[in-house]
Amino acid sequence: MRILILICTLSFLQSCYSFRGISIPANVESYSVPFIEMTTPDAPPSINTSLQEELILRINQESRLINDENNPDIILKTTITRYNVESVGANAQNSVDANQLTISVKVVYTDTKNEDNSWTKSFSNNRQFPTGTSLLSVQDQLVSEIFVDLIDDIFNQAFTNW
Repeated sequence: MRILILICTLSFLQSCYSFRGISIPANVESYSVPFIEMTTPDAPPSINTSLQEELILRINQESRLINDENNPDIILKTTITRYNVESVGANAQNSVDANQLTISVKVVYTDTKNEDNSWTKSFSNNRQFPTGTSLLSVQDQLVSEIFVDLIDDIFNQAFTNW
């Protein structure tokens, strides 16, 4: 009898809590990441599609939610608001030691089951690269690394109680 009660309890807990720190109410079953818009003219043209695909992949891999574009319980409307390269780290000779690529996004999280859980937040991350290096030669790697951090931040804000 104790084993049956333990199995039932664990099954119930699994439906609303994952041991990876993910906290999704039992009545939330689906999500949507609509087309990601860009309000910054400097970003590569396909960067929004890449971010959308990687965010969807992360949610699919790390949650029980189903991607539903028609009637989602959770909507993560995302906009790339900044894609900027700037010089950083001046040295003693008044020359620049590095450049920095910064990508910022704004996420509007809508919980259609409980409007009180909805939020809007901006996330930003950056990577530095040597002054003598062309952005085009390191751009794909830098964007990929920045996306990992941005998606971690978005995912944690959306699906954990951190």
